[in-house]
Amino acid sequence: MRGFKVIIKQTAASIWNYDFIHRDIYRLAVRDISYKRALEGFARQMGWNFEVEYHREIPYDYRGVDGLLVEAPESCIVSCMSEWSFADAFAILYFRREEVDFGKLKRMARWKRVSRTDVRVWTAVKYGCSLLNERLGKRVFRVRSTSLRREDVGELVDEAVEEVVEFA
Repeated sequence: MRGFKVIIKQTAASIWNYDFIHRDIYRLAVRDISYKRALEGFARQMGWNFEVEYHREIPYDYRGVDGLLVEAPESCIVSCMSEWSFADAFAILYFRREEVDFGKLKRMARWKRVSRTDVRVWTAVKYGCSLLNERLGKRVFRVRSTSLRREDVGELVDEAVEEVVEFA
């Protein structure tokens, strides 16, 4: 299918977290290399800032939303966490907590790592969820408390959780 495209990563996160963090860059995944080039050229001509990824098979789990194909919340959380977009990920977790399948999230995040670190995404998710529980003063997420060995990742997760709690 030539025109097949999926809204991914932080752009998909904006849909799931009610545009918690607004960005002027749009990210798409496509299955046709010539469609990728055409879409990038059209976006440039229109003055839009698009990042288009070509994949033989789209590696993201996705679903239909109002006629668009959008990366599923669980997949989006993993994508954002692995790219250090912690606030996007935790905003999805908080705002869509009733819709997020934690079993699926755990399976997807268990072996994925935060880019350029040895921190597993699932560990960072659990750490952030326990911080959310602590800051909100109630058990919103059923996770065991954990810690992060990498101080820089821990600080950024802490800041992201604080930002989400501020608007919660």
